[in-house]
Amino acid sequence: MNWTLAAVLVVLAFAAQTSEGADCTSYTSCSACISSADQCGWCFTPGSAGCQAASTSTCAAPDFLNPMSEVQSQSTTSSVMTPTDVKVFLRLNDPLSFVVTVTPGPIPLDLVLVEDLSGSMSDDVNTLRALARDMVTRVRTEIQADTNFGIAGFIDKPAEPIAWNRDCNTESPLANQDCWNYEYMGWLAAASDENLFFDALENSLENHGNKDWPESMSEGAFHAAVCTARSGWRSNSRHIMLISTDADFHIAGDSELIGVYNPHSRLCEDAVGGDGYGPGMAEDYPSASLIRDALLRQNVVPIFAVTAGDGGNSRFDNIQLYQDIVNEWGFGFVYTLESDSSNIIDAIVTAYTVTAETVTLIEAADTRDWVKSITPTGGYQNALLGVAYPLTVNMLASHGDENVVEQILLTSFGFGSVNINATTVYDCDCSAALCLETGGQQCNGQGTCECGVCTCASTNFTGPGCECDVNAPCDPPCVNGECVCGQCVCSDGWKGDTCECDSKPCQGGGNCNGHGVCECGVCNCTTGWTQSDCSCTLSPCPGTPACSGNGLCTPCGTCECQAGWTHPPPPAPQDCSCSTIPCFCSGHGNCECGSCVCEANWIGSDCSCNNVSCPIDPVTGTECGGGQECVCGECVCAEGFTGPFCNCSTNLCPTTGNGACNGHGSCECGECTCESGFGGIACQCDASLPCPGSPQCSGHGVCDRTDQCGCVCDNGWTTAPDGTEDCSCSTTPCATSCQPPFGNCECNKCTCNTTYIDSLPCTVDCGAGECVKVVDKDCGMTMQCSCPNDPANPVPVTPGECPCMQDAEGKDLCGAANCFEANSVNCTARCGVCECKPGVIGDSCLCDPGTEAPACDSPCLNGGSCVPSAGKRDPVTGALIAGCVWSCQCVPPFSGPSCADCDVTNLDCPLACRAQTCGDCFLDSGSTDPRLQECGWCVSDSGNSSCIKRAECSASNGVVVDACPVAPTPAPTLLENKSVFYGGIAAAAVLILAILAMIIYKIFIWKRDKQLWAKFNAQQDWGLDANPLYKDAFDQHENPIYAENADVDDRGAAFF
Repeated sequence: MNWTLAAVLVVLAFAAQTSEGADCTSYTSCSACISSADQCGWCFTPGSAGCQAASTSTCAAPDFLNPMSEVQSQSTTSSVMTPTDVKVFLRLNDPLSFVVTVTPGPIPLDLVLVEDLSGSMSDDVNTLRALARDMVTRVRTEIQADTNFGIAGFIDKPAEPIAWNRDCNTESPLANQDCWNYEYMGWLAAASDENLFFDALENSLENHGNKDWPESMSEGAFHAAVCTARSGWRSNSRHIMLISTDADFHIAGDSELIGVYNPHSRLCEDAVGGDGYGPGMAEDYPSASLIRDALLRQNVVPIFAVTAGDGGNSRFDNIQLYQDIVNEWGFGFVYTLESDSSNIIDAIVTAYTVTAETVTLIEAADTRDWVKSITPTGGYQNALLGVAYPLTVNMLASHGDENVVEQILLTSFGFGSVNINATTVYDCDCSAALCLETGGQQCNGQGTCECGVCTCASTNFTGPGCECDVNAPCDPPCVNGECVCGQCVCSDGWKGDTCECDSKPCQGGGNCNGHGVCECGVCNCTTGWTQSDCSCTLSPCPGTPACSGNGLCTPCGTCECQAGWTHPPPPAPQDCSCSTIPCFCSGHGNCECGSCVCEANWIGSDCSCNNVSCPIDPVTGTECGGGQECVCGECVCAEGFTGPFCNCSTNLCPTTGNGACNGHGSCECGECTCESGFGGIACQCDASLPCPGSPQCSGHGVCDRTDQCGCVCDNGWTTAPDGTEDCSCSTTPCATSCQPPFGNCECNKCTCNTTYIDSLPCTVDCGAGECVKVVDKDCGMTMQCSCPNDPANPVPVTPGECPCMQDAEGKDLCGAANCFEANSVNCTARCGVCECKPGVIGDSCLCDPGTEAPACDSPCLNGGSCVPSAGKRDPVTGALIAGCVWSCQCVPPFSGPSCADCDVTNLDCPLACRAQTCGDCFLDSGSTDPRLQECGWCVSDSGNSSCIKRAECSASNGVVVDACPVAPTPAPTLLENKSVFYGGIAAAAVLILAILAMIIYKIFIWKRDKQLWAKFNAQQDWGLDANPLYKDAFDQHENPIYAENADVDDRGAAFF
């Protein structure tokens, strides 16, 4: 077998098993059922308990356990991260997601410097000593006041050829000071006392030479991370490790150079002898992946502060080397140091700032790859203090992960870690599960109940409830069967309690023709039926007359039909009333008993007439365009109309001096379809021309050159008085004072009738002053006093405040022309100013609303109120008279005399459904105007339809349709299509003639060949059987017809 094909078959078989589900019944315990199969669930129903396929189980929902992946518990021990401990159950192939929230806050800092103390770094160590105090100050002021500082160092393993042995020999070119090598040394655990830090820098760090260029940075970084006591990592602090070096590093496997083959232990270890200098010669260097794992588990952020190398002695480009490591790990920083490390403080500040503002989650430990993703990918940058940042952890366990418990660790650098206890093992709670009871005892008292399943204690009992006693006798005994659990199990062909009954089927199709009961193979006929198969009725034959006169009545009361007749389909009486003469039903019905039974919506003796509604005009939404005749599903158009919807007018299109459609369009159905740049019913609108007004339409309308041939004015604007359609005339009414005979209002501009106003007398008594008439812009006239100068006081007296006339007691008089006495109390200190009674309004106290009913000119609509204003005027004299002027006070956005006006461009204004057709109604419902989006084509109970608001349709028990109805026009059948019918007859005739011609030609050829052969044989010496053309040998040397001396001319010429 082809191995590729075999592999494909294996994959398909596994996929089929996965899709259809494993054999659930093979799992005998609830835990194994849930933990091992994603398609199975456990049923607790007594008698049906067990592992069942979820897709086919009939177990009731409350009794069927089919749990999905879930978070079982979670807790937190951190002030900035929640949760930190999570317990999850993963159901195979069922994804699970939960959220870890990180809220950045002030966190203490542990900063451990891990220094390369090889000889080439001596100047860097001196610089570090010089910068130490500035480092402490800047870190604690710019980064975190609560910062502990620690120091560790590394050189290399103390063995040839990597370095010199610790027990120095005199051959060393650098003498004894270069014989002290070690992979790691923790000089100072991170401490808050900066003096300890300064002292360790000054007195503990010493540089020593070695032989090769690479150093043991790998051991230094690994041990500084995992040796928590030597590094001083606090549990609640942010951990940063600053690794300073100018060289590359030894990797796993390099220790073979010194004869060390033991793999790294992954532990914090001192050298043999416990001198505190790392593992020494006991084990190999750690790999980069081990260092990454150690950093993640201890939540340590590495900063590689690296110089570019020393004179080209490094094997690699140091900066690129360490940047590649950081890229591979997915975390950490690389900072390029000056050759003497003078910028090391900047490296610390920069790296800390990025770390503190970056919120991520990284998988530190997930051996089975259950964490599929953490979103958002890459976490959050530039995070702010006190802001919660959610990170979604997405998990999935698959086939092959059955019955596994996994400890997963996720690290968020600087903020903490999440410990996930994940398992695919499900612990079923069977404490309330019950088993089948027999005699009041679960499992019949013969077994134990676990998760609803009985486990029988003895082989003498079996069954789902241990109810079957295999030794129980059958009484009476089984005649033709076996006794099992006290009941008879019959042999093939037998049935009954004791297997005494023959189970062979009865006559009459096994059911006695439906007219009897089969008992042990014998028919027991019901009343009115007889014969061994109950096929013979005792009733007379059906039909009036018998058998409908179309058949013979048998002794059994059944009809035998004559030719051309049969029985109708059951359950109708079998009375030979159904004709077998075929009928043609136009493809829209069935021929039954010689007559067409038409399909729905088809009528007529041959079902040829479509009884559904005719096509709906998509423009008007009406059948046949409205008012036309519908016949058999097709529109019969009235005179003047044509088309499938009768919506196309046969009238000519409008014409202008340039002809139909102005010479700029085509005429379709009596309407012009204009070419680009023209519009209007006759394409008379030239879109290239501007509209009147400057700006166009005076800024109060839209220039429409495609339909209106000019300006379409906004609400409140209209054509100018001279007829210019430039929307320059406002329709807003003038003030009430601007009306004849005082003035005329045109385009919201008031023109006063000065002749009339000048003719009116000035009736105000001004005492020593003069009465003058003052006319405002709205032709409103008031009478005021113009006073002369006081001779004793040259300052002019203010108009309207002339010296008041007084009575004999010296009181001011309020003349009738100024104050309406019935509504006034008296005059104030200023002459002529009225003090009105309570509730009375107006300068002259003319209006008392309490004595009048509201009398607006028209009802105030849309929530408006009819309110009074002060004073009326005599229509002839213009003088003020008692009474109120009433007008509508409107509620925005309504305006106008009766609050009926509203600018439809304002979305606060109501807008009714305006469409008259179903198609337009659907266009409106898709409009950007939210008021039209509420419209729908509503069909009422009575069949009427219109475009109204959906809420109004529902309130009237109507239905809003999803699409405009269009009745399909039935295509003609092949037989109804006359072109196809006569074309087929013509093709058949041509084919028959061609066949006849070919037959005649063949007969002619046959007769001619026969005559030629007869002539040829008559001239030869052989008969037909001796003709060499019919001999077996056809080689030209064997056949005499090809002989060299053959007389071709004599013999051949006669033939050919």
